[in-house]
Amino acid sequence: MFEGTSQVNKKLNIKIPAGIEDGGRIRLSGKGHPGINGGPQGDVFIQMNIRPHPRYTREGNNLHCKASTDFVTAALGGKIEVNTLNGAISLKIPEGTQNGRKFRLKGKGVTDRKGNTGDLIVQLAIETPQNLSERQKELLAEFAAA
Repeated sequence: MFEGTSQVNKKLNIKIPAGIEDGGRIRLSGKGHPGINGGPQGDVFIQMNIRPHPRYTREGNNLHCKASTDFVTAALGGKIEVNTLNGAISLKIPEGTQNGRKFRLKGKGVTDRKGNTGDLIVQLAIETPQNLSERQKELLAEFAAA
């Protein structure tokens, strides 16, 4: 609150820079209250409060997300589709991949105000099938016995 001055409601158009972090500030020079004794107008500072994203968490310029695949793809290898900020890409899953393994996708994170781009770290969750048919159970039992 400004002491000794009246509050004025004014609309300002603000360009929010891509990659600004939670708590980051934007300075609008000369958009504040008039100075004392005819001095120049002051500055307005806007502090950013970023809402959490439903898919990604941010750590610096790196983004973290989770992706899932079935246990057959994890065991035999294959590809899954992973969403990035710039669209979906194909991620190669090597044979024998374990639950929780992390994959680093270089340059797929956030680009900050200085032009530095982070990575996307994808943590894999392997889904175990439910409601198997009798034949599927037999095949898994044969596999376990082999």
